[in-house]
Amino acid sequence: MRPRLVLCWVVIAVGGLGLAGRAEAATAGGPRRQLLHGDAAPPPTATATVIEAGFLIIEDRYVPPPYTVRVDSGRLHINEQTIAWPQWPPACFADVDRNGGIAAPADRKLRRLESCLRQNALLICQNDVSTAGVLVGQAVAIVDVLLDDSPHDVKVRRLLDVGPSCLSAGQWDSLVETFEADANLAARVHRLKQDHGHGVETGDASLTRAFVSALTFGGFALAVLALGTLLRYGGSAACRLTGPQMVRLIGLIVAMNVYDLVCTLSANSLGDMWELNPFAAGMVGHVPTVVTFKLAVTAGAAIVFLTARYHRWVQTGSWWIGVVYTVLILRWATYNSLVMPC
Repeated sequence: MRPRLVLCWVVIAVGGLGLAGRAEAATAGGPRRQLLHGDAAPPPTATATVIEAGFLIIEDRYVPPPYTVRVDSGRLHINEQTIAWPQWPPACFADVDRNGGIAAPADRKLRRLESCLRQNALLICQNDVSTAGVLVGQAVAIVDVLLDDSPHDVKVRRLLDVGPSCLSAGQWDSLVETFEADANLAARVHRLKQDHGHGVETGDASLTRAFVSALTFGGFALAVLALGTLLRYGGSAACRLTGPQMVRLIGLIVAMNVYDLVCTLSANSLGDMWELNPFAAGMVGHVPTVVTFKLAVTAGAAIVFLTARYHRWVQTGSWWIGVVYTVLILRWATYNSLVMPC
């Protein structure tokens, strides 16, 4: 029985918890580490990425795609023009601190930027001074206002309502006054509004909010269920669980693994996760590999636990693994609540 238990613990530690040992995703408490003036800059990104979607406004002028995006010595370049790292909603994703120091690794910020642009986000840039980033639903609303024939003051008021709070009335006034668009911009906005089907106000941003809301409430519900189960079954080494109780406990651990997988993929798709685990870092960017590995290891560990479910050490070990995953689920649920789009 002992070799089987050792194998069981190795499978769980490497697989089930391997992808949970990820680096810190951004939270409202602030960045994990800031590089202040005089610190070593992140290594440059040698290759450039060409993105065929998104909206870019630089100094009140619309720049149509494609956009060539690269990072050099921690500085962002789009179409060979240096711009400030964008500040995305909500505020906890502001990537540049008040002193101008880099608050997150450049590769993580670059992944988020590329992901958002591919989903037709909008960047409003004041060269390398400041850049506001907005997601597609809000982006389409802003561009739609800029293109309509309303009076100047009406446009500014509408932009203050639909635009990001980081832009002042004076900045909107200047943008409305000097904004230049190309001939294809109106057609692009019209196609995006048709694709969303419900108008720009309930477009992709609302779908994102609904998805993150479901993750948040689902996580808290799963954590409450897990806490109740763990408290009911007890955690002493002498505890003896029945077969059905072990089946429920193992099923709960599997459910928390699946939730962890969904949250991991969601955070990684936005570039908001920096993987510290060297075992998982090599495959976290390849979704089919991550899904296959995680589900296979979770299923294998569950089978081992179910086979040995009447052994005292397996029961105690399962209980403590449930404790670890409950803490992880609470952390994910808290994180999801903090990054929920406004």
